[in-house]
Amino acid sequence: MAAPLVDSLTRALSDGDEATLAAHLGPNAFYVDARGRSDAADAPRALSDGGPWIIESKVDSHHDVFRVQVRRNDELSVLFGAVGEEGLASWLALAAPPPSDPASTSPVIRAYQQAWMEGEEGRAALIEQCWADSARYVDPTADVTGRPGLDGTIAAFQSTLPGATLVPASGALEAHGLVHFLWRVEGAGMPPLDGMDVGFIDGAGALTLIAGFFGPFSPP
Repeated sequence: MAAPLVDSLTRALSDGDEATLAAHLGPNAFYVDARGRSDAADAPRALSDGGPWIIESKVDSHHDVFRVQVRRNDELSVLFGAVGEEGLASWLALAAPPPSDPASTSPVIRAYQQAWMEGEEGRAALIEQCWADSARYVDPTADVTGRPGLDGTIAAFQSTLPGATLVPASGALEAHGLVHFLWRVEGAGMPPLDGMDVGFIDGAGALTLIAGFFGPFSPP
């Protein structure tokens, strides 16, 4: 769903074409990076500020969310985003590699990560701590909202892959409500699966979105 839009977006990023970037953003879209958050009117300038981007991967998309690896001034980052019903980007987020030390992760992200390895009772308490009422979780296998939705998704993961462990593979990058971190699934008689999550935290300190992506990037 997202690939044609993102292909055009990435070409505009490579060309530093603010007009095309603006044409691909929904009226209520926003963009977040380490410097702050920009609305739709200011996002094209914020995206282009610093020069054109080099696209380092194919677009990886599922449901309405996507990621693509980009480089500028020898700095490798990931551009994440989502496509709204109007076929335009509803949000974009640029995330640098997260810190390597998992100890740098905030309590809300630690609670979320721990929930994936907890039984029913402990899991419910952790989800209550970290997950907003209407928060959305989406990955290539699931798209759910609310605490019951996340609880059911984790229960299905544990049932489908008994004995698997999901462990942090990085600390969490957290800036201006944006969160980004890496993880790995091990065990259950399968090769390790590496992945990454991106999402947002609201002003009350609860997660409102986690979008997960599986495996490595593909070359462009």
